[in-house]
Amino acid sequence: FIARSESHHQPLEKSLFSINELLTEIIKEYQTFDTIHHFRVSVDGNLSLFADRKLIKQALRIFVDNATKFTPEDGHISLSAKMDGQKLLFTIADSGIGIAKEDLPNIFNRFYRADPSREKKSGGSGLGLSIAKVILDLHDAKIKVFSTPGIGTEITLVFQVKEKIRINKNKE
Repeated sequence: FIARSESHHQPLEKSLFSINELLTEIIKEYQTFDTIHHFRVSVDGNLSLFADRKLIKQALRIFVDNATKFTPEDGHISLSAKMDGQKLLFTIADSGIGIAKEDLPNIFNRFYRADPSREKKSGGSGLGLSIAKVILDLHDAKIKVFSTPGIGTEITLVFQVKEKIRINKNKE
């Protein structure tokens, strides 16, 4: 996937889709096999996005997957979306172990692990966040990461939109 995108051979299949439905779908999937965390979805209105739904879902799942790996039992994981002017913001927040300030600049590098001692426990290849970044770069989205060790992490994905798009299912 990364090689295809770097050689500009990663096609995007953009369509207009409901963010409410996407975030609810992701959380429901996690709730079926993860019973030790508390999940929450919050969307400000009936928002939609014109993007590659499959790839956006993959990126969001990567962030939620990391949140579940690094959030202790009974911890909280939330997905939210809202408009802020001409920007659509997705936020993935957790009450996990957090990321040290010195590690933050490197977390999207391939194979980077903030704490190698957790490698056996968390599994994975160290490529997830790199793949998520490629997906977001393909959509010209920005990523902001705020984290405090012992308190949790908040990742905000920022999509520029030309106009506010809302899906109204109650059209008459």
